[in-house]
Amino acid sequence: MRRVVAAAAGLLWLAILAVPPARASDYYVDAKRGDDGHGKGTSSAPWKTIGKAVGRTLHPGDSVRVAAGRYDEQVVVEASGTSEARIMIVCQEALQCRIVGQHYRAPENMGHAAIILLGNYIEILNFDISTDASGMLGVLGYGMIGGYVISGNYVHDIPVPECLGNGGAGIDPEGTHALTSGHSIISGNRVTRIGNATGCHHTSGIYVQSDGDQILNNIVSDTAGYGIQAYHAPRNVIIAFNTVDRAQNGGIVYGTSDEVLVPAANTRVVNNIVSNSLWGFQECCNSAAYGEGNLYDHNLLFNNSKGECVYGSTGHMSSPCTGSVRLDPLYVDAARGNYHLRSDSPAIGSASPHYVPSTDADGTPRTQARSSVGAYEH
Repeated sequence: MRRVVAAAAGLLWLAILAVPPARASDYYVDAKRGDDGHGKGTSSAPWKTIGKAVGRTLHPGDSVRVAAGRYDEQVVVEASGTSEARIMIVCQEALQCRIVGQHYRAPENMGHAAIILLGNYIEILNFDISTDASGMLGVLGYGMIGGYVISGNYVHDIPVPECLGNGGAGIDPEGTHALTSGHSIISGNRVTRIGNATGCHHTSGIYVQSDGDQILNNIVSDTAGYGIQAYHAPRNVIIAFNTVDRAQNGGIVYGTSDEVLVPAANTRVVNNIVSNSLWGFQECCNSAAYGEGNLYDHNLLFNNSKGECVYGSTGHMSSPCTGSVRLDPLYVDAARGNYHLRSDSPAIGSASPHYVPSTDADGTPRTQARSSVGAYEH
């Protein structure tokens, strides 16, 4: 695993560019040649399902290495790693391991999710993740501490057939609503077609709600609700270098709910592209609950029908949008999901020199001094 260190002191982001090396104990899964009954979880005698591998006792630093193939199952991880030694579940051929959530067995209040993380400090790396027609979530974190790394995944076609109050999401690392959880890294994921079965405006491509999360280098498109949402009680969150397009209820939404007494504060929303959505950035929905230190800076905003930087329907942003550009980002081919930048894009070289990771969503090195806004460097 290549580690990507941000320009700002104290922040560490991970970009998944290759399969990480062996860990404390490595277990192997192969849908084509594995056997849950007689397999031993070794590279020569793998198990058939991911559920078999994560159902055993995993310890901090262990890994589950999954071979290319289709896995029609719900993956529920109950074990926990530590902040120094996470449990890693990784597709060994990036995006060639397809998890299709079905045969749900987790408690009903967690929703129908392809992957549920009941433990803490777990990494989910490089999978293709979708669900059957009853799916509500792609990856759901339900640990009381969190500390997840969810990187390099393609999360798509989560239909959300019921528009419930808590909605659904492509990636939600904090389903517990616990103020103690957080410090997760959501990076380099492609998230698309979330909530389209009902057009549910409560859905989000990526949703966080606690302390210290980092949302970086993600491409989010075609969501019935929000593209990226930091809500409930977000604090010290970094939302940087993401590309959001065609989010039907708002591109990037930040705020706090009325019942939460902890102010939403010290969140950085920088160097993102938001286009063709209902809102560019929206603060919602209780202006009295915003704390200090929020920053909206050097973002590219284009063709967002109800405004670029707004507070709900009345009032003002807790901090102004500074250094923003209102121009067409000039994607290569957004209609076909290609959000790379054309050579004449105004996003090229226009990022502020803050929170700049060393690579983009493709693993391409970024120029620290003059990086491109959005998920892709040019």
